[in-house]
Amino acid sequence: MRTGSRWSLCVVLMILLVSWSAPVEGTGQHEHGSPEAGAGMHGDAADALPADLRALLNEEMRLIDGAMGELGSAIAVGDWEDVATIATSIEESFILKQSLTPEQGEILHSTLPSRFVEMDMAFHGRAAALSRAAAAGDAEIAAHHFSRLVEGCINCHAEYAPGRFPGLAKVPPA
Repeated sequence: MRTGSRWSLCVVLMILLVSWSAPVEGTGQHEHGSPEAGAGMHGDAADALPADLRALLNEEMRLIDGAMGELGSAIAVGDWEDVATIATSIEESFILKQSLTPEQGEILHSTLPSRFVEMDMAFHGRAAALSRAAAAGDAEIAAHHFSRLVEGCINCHAEYAPGRFPGLAKVPPA
């Protein structure tokens, strides 16, 4: 298969993966039956967080969910300026970079598993790499980083939110 064809296939598959979590119009539910992003995590790692930090995490996840859909569309049409802008916004949404009070930061670090924090940092680092690929207009590398972002979402949800995403509960980490 030619590189261009592989890239096109990759983009189409990633768009399908991202659109899989799009809300079904008028239902308030995602197609896979989970509550809309931001509605709260159930039976998962975030349950151990105080309500204010859980709300912050849910808001970040809601924003990232929307941005991932926009990224898939922008990559598919080669809108590298939008891809770079959106990827940078994901990179900078890193929850530990937000304006947390010192007490909230301490609670967050002591409550969330270190692996969760590592995965989150890697995810935001991957968004930075996607932004750089988009700035260079490199479609193949941009599609690669986008696919790795989706992979990061899947792995984190499978490991830390299987109650919210039961379809991912048995996905082995990549």
